Amino acid sequence: MSTLKKWYSTEDACKYLGLGRTNLMMLKDNDLTVGVHYVFVTGRKRGTLGWDVAAIQQWQIQASKEIMNRPKKIVEQVETYQKMGV
Repeated sequence: MSTLKKWYSTEDACKYLGLGRTNLMMLKDNDLTVGVHYVFVTGRKRGTLGWDVAAIQQWQIQASKEIMNRPKKIVEQVETYQKMGV
């Protein structure tokens, strides 16, 4: 019987995600969702954080795609003044 580890320590999460602690904490404050990407494993706000590395990796993939598609979306919104049918 194998045990699946869901919540990783901050140190392990940083190692597996390729992030520094400061960047991970900034993501927590601005982009990640409590209960999805991280939890307070003690059930208290000042308690130890547990990180779902797989969920954060999915967020990284999605955020990277959005960054790469952003210029394309901006170009699509630009109006042209070319006559119709030309």
